[in-house]
Amino acid sequence: GSRSTFQPSAGYAGVFGGWDVFATGTFRQTSQGIEPPTGSLNSIHNRSEQLRGLLSISRPIGDQYRFSVIGGASANRFQIPNVPGVPVEFPVLGEFDSAMLRSRQWERNAFGIAALQGSTGAVDWQVAAFARQSSIHYLPSGTAEIAFNGVSSDVQRRSVAGGIQADAAWRAHPDHTIRFGLMSMVERSQAINGSTVLPLDPDGEALDDPFVIQDRRSRTGWLHALYIQDEWRVTDRLTLNFGLRGDVADQAVRASQLSPRV
Repeated sequence: GSRSTFQPSAGYAGVFGGWDVFATGTFRQTSQGIEPPTGSLNSIHNRSEQLRGLLSISRPIGDQYRFSVIGGASANRFQIPNVPGVPVEFPVLGEFDSAMLRSRQWERNAFGIAALQGSTGAVDWQVAAFARQSSIHYLPSGTAEIAFNGVSSDVQRRSVAGGIQADAAWRAHPDHTIRFGLMSMVERSQAINGSTVLPLDPDGEALDDPFVIQDRRSRTGWLHALYIQDEWRVTDRLTLNFGLRGDVADQAVRASQLSPRV
């Protein structure tokens, strides 16, 4: 396609060894991975490669249960497009051409879910464990960015999370279905910055010999939630849902809330 776009994909669906299997994957290559910062038809340094995949497998266990696993991943690389003709603000390290910068960014994500479904009499239920990992990494164009911004930062953000979720529906009466569930998740987030900067004299003028400032921070957060709900079939044309939901967060802040729902 246009902008050197090339995007093949492949998929499979079928039964393999008693498992229902669905798999799909795509690869995308383009010379315009990000909206260009200039009005020109073709942007400078804007190539991108993006790889994505998804796999889902499941099988029944007897007549009442089903086990399922779903997993997915993506890995995307972006060049950061340049703006030509930007003047050098800090010429201590020499002269640079802004059109020749080579900054880029990586984005990676992956998740997995394992779930067991069941139906026992008047109760349908599902219990699932899940995990997710995400990261983003910006790599500067060496020390050349210092000439334009006064700083050249290598920036990383990472997050790993996991938890469990359970839901159920109980047909307690022909006119009432009670639904309830809970979720608990823990997340570990991390921020890593390595900023190369210039020393300044008392007048604010840049000197030579840039140095690096390291900043590394991490945090562990928790999120808990539960709910209960009654689906009341008042008549054959009117259904009323009412219940309670409670949430507790212990992350950047600690907070909780109990929410009635109708």
